[in-house]
Amino acid sequence: MGLEIFDTGGLEIFGDTWSTQQTFSSGIKTDTIDEATSGTGVTIDGLKIENDGTTTDLLGTAGDYIRIGDAGTTAHSLNSEDDLMGTGDFEVKGTAWFDGSVTVADVLTIATRISSGDNDYYGLGSGDAGRLLWQTSDGDANLAALALSGPGNNDVPVLLVGPINKILTLDVGLFDGVTQPVIALMEKGGKYTFSSSGTHDGSDTDELTETGKFAASVVGDIIRLVSGTNITPGFYFIHDVTDNDNVNLDRAFVTGGAASNVVYVAYHNIQILAVDGITIPIKNSDFSASDFEFLGGVRLGWRDDLEELQIVKMDGTMKSIVLI
Repeated sequence: MGLEIFDTGGLEIFGDTWSTQQTFSSGIKTDTIDEATSGTGVTIDGLKIENDGTTTDLLGTAGDYIRIGDAGTTAHSLNSEDDLMGTGDFEVKGTAWFDGSVTVADVLTIATRISSGDNDYYGLGSGDAGRLLWQTSDGDANLAALALSGPGNNDVPVLLVGPINKILTLDVGLFDGVTQPVIALMEKGGKYTFSSSGTHDGSDTDELTETGKFAASVVGDIIRLVSGTNITPGFYFIHDVTDNDNVNLDRAFVTGGAASNVVYVAYHNIQILAVDGITIPIKNSDFSASDFEFLGGVRLGWRDDLEELQIVKMDGTMKSIVLI
């Protein structure tokens, strides 16, 4: 097929100036090299190469982006001659500066470390609901801070530590409506029972009832009563396991009438540190007479030598729980 040159007006070269336009045809596509005036660069098929003595520029056609390779097209609406896309791998041997935001669609691997400036934060979640930063607002006490979302929406101010196979997708169910900052440690088994249809056993206002839901329950398990009719929501402990259908909690939860539609979740072990108290579940194994249990608010409990948990209740009275 060959290469044919159609001279549209002759070629005159004066120094480094081309005074005409040359058209090249390979039999497939006709391209144009145009250099009408010295110093304005060379245009090849719409791509202009120009040097002004300081920079060498590649300028595409207005409205088109520049692409290196042909394995794909833009997925991010590139639409300017100032936009660049590479369809293969990209390697930089020196330092790279990103003066705008950076979006990474896959895994980001850092060989050494990630650094930030003072008071700059790493955002967690949509809208940066959680923020990790080095805070220097107090000139006498710079500190690391984890800023968690405040109350008023579904983002609760809770830092939960637990096994990766349990907390990544688990509906924990413990922290609905939490407004005070909380740090929680979850045991490896995660939650073992939950429901939205619990009731109570007749006139026994501390007994939670539902068929077959408490087969795995043991004394000392923590239960969060989230909501329900005629109940007081909150954190409770299992004081006694009656059978697979009934457990007695450490205090009454029924406020009057029949409790129904009780939403609850149970864990063998959840440890909670909050600004209004510390909750450490009672354990029925590995007994230690020296262990203390801070049960939230002003309640305090401890294990005695008879393997009983002694609790000072909010009203100042004592309560004993036998550890089996």
